[in-house]
Amino acid sequence: MTTVRRTANVFANWNTVLPRVATKVSADPEGTVDLSPYGGPEFRERALACIPLRDLSFGAPAWRGTGGTATRLRPRQSLPQVALENPTILWVAIGEEG
Repeated sequence: MTTVRRTANVFANWNTVLPRVATKVSADPEGTVDLSPYGGPEFRERALACIPLRDLSFGAPAWRGTGGTATRLRPRQSLPQVALENPTILWVAIGEEG
């Protein structure tokens, strides 16, 4: 329940400031502007957009910003196959963090 409440707070905050951000940031020539509000109990797969490598800092690894590289697991849920077959960083939320 804590995670859902916090996610809802993130969405509400983001939806409040998104119009102001849009006045200061323009889309890349090949990009589109999407000011659709976020909603629902959790992030959706479509929210994981790729970030062009040129928008990341110098020396960023090629995999960074490609979306879909982070996964939230529920307690006692097995690691996804991709994590079993590739180098993986595991971060565990303790108590109120998660």
